[in-house]
Amino acid sequence: MGNGIATFKDKQKATSQKIVRSTDKQIIEKCQAVMTRVKPGATFEAKSLVESWAGIEQSKFEEVITNLGKRLQLPEDDVDGMKLKGSGSFGGSECFQFKCSMKIDGGYVRLHTGSYQVTAIGEGDDKKITLELAIAYMDITEVVFEEIPEAKPEAIGWFDKDKPEAPPAVNEWSPFFDYHAHNSLLKAVE
Repeated sequence: MGNGIATFKDKQKATSQKIVRSTDKQIIEKCQAVMTRVKPGATFEAKSLVESWAGIEQSKFEEVITNLGKRLQLPEDDVDGMKLKGSGSFGGSECFQFKCSMKIDGGYVRLHTGSYQVTAIGEGDDKKITLELAIAYMDITEVVFEEIPEAKPEAIGWFDKDKPEAPPAVNEWSPFFDYHAHNSLLKAVE
């Protein structure tokens, strides 16, 4: 960032730092406590990938995105969206903070969060595309995912009624997973 032009990694780092800093740490502690009760010793570590491809020919761009989608098990809608970003005649496009989740055969749910940037230079047969991607993902077995409390966890005995701690609310799980994903992305972009 020294030259005043923020790179893709700089932008991703700033986005992730902002999310990590602004997340209520009490929510993180509360959700982590529940996760370790659901699955003793469970840590939900995100895996991160930060990659860049430069000089992709227009004719190969869709193939690159299709392969990336399969490799990361991205939903078809997100893969199609990335392909469309590369179909423009000139310029660039970026998407920060895309999120998705999907059930994967084999009994788990994959949660994704991240950013990508597509830049096209040239036109026609001379067009070259650059793709930069920063993504974090977590795989959580459906069994564990289904046991995350949503409404009345005290009814199934997860919380000691004599303790004043309240279970995480439904809207507290997203910040919990985001926090872990963006911590992982910060390590990957440094």
